[in-house]
Amino acid sequence: MDFYIRVFVRVRTSAAGVKDSPLLASRVYQCTGCGTFELEPVAKFGNSKYTPATGPKVGQSCPQCGGKWHIGGPIYNGDIHTPSFVDRVLAELDKEEEFQSHKRLRGLLTAVKEEVHVPLFYSPGSMANTLRCSTPPLAMLKSAIINAGYIVSQCHTEPLSLKTNAPSSFLWDAMKAWAKQKGEGGGAKKGSPGASILAREITHEIDFSAAEEAERKAESVRFVPAPEAGWGPKPRAGTKR
Repeated sequence: MDFYIRVFVRVRTSAAGVKDSPLLASRVYQCTGCGTFELEPVAKFGNSKYTPATGPKVGQSCPQCGGKWHIGGPIYNGDIHTPSFVDRVLAELDKEEEFQSHKRLRGLLTAVKEEVHVPLFYSPGSMANTLRCSTPPLAMLKSAIINAGYIVSQCHTEPLSLKTNAPSSFLWDAMKAWAKQKGEGGGAKKGSPGASILAREITHEIDFSAAEEAERKAESVRFVPAPEAGWGPKPRAGTKR
């Protein structure tokens, strides 16, 4: 989390596993205007056969702001954490509470354990900047997502981000509902991505009432600040000539 470590990798060989590999890769379509993204698997499995996926799953322009798409990838779209392993590490960590970084390690591992298994995250701050409105409290956005029946978490690499299985259209509707509630968004210039998004009707029911899961206070802090500025890996030691 703060310094480089040595990693040991175990390689398992399996013909069936190789065939499954394309199912774990996706192309990424990201809007050049508002940043909305969509993932499209490169392959599919059906009728006992692996075949290339059909697409594209998106239209010519972004449905949120009308912007054009950038195409990237393929990227890995599978799980990046093994919950059972994280539980074992947490159990071992609790036996070694004398570590100076104990609180930070426990917080990070707890965030990892709770993380929703989707590849990419959303930044409410960036979305608010697009709409030219203030950023809603994270707990309020999480409540809206939970109240709509979706799952949500923060990302272990970015405390102010959200990972969720909610569609991008819902998240933009939640942001528009917030801007409307606060009387904001008027600063978005005509023809800009933000103005285009605000001009569209809200089609999802948005309920900002506090959800217990979003408001729950955990026993451990997820994101403990670094002990000092510039904390982390430094250049390797060397000699001056």
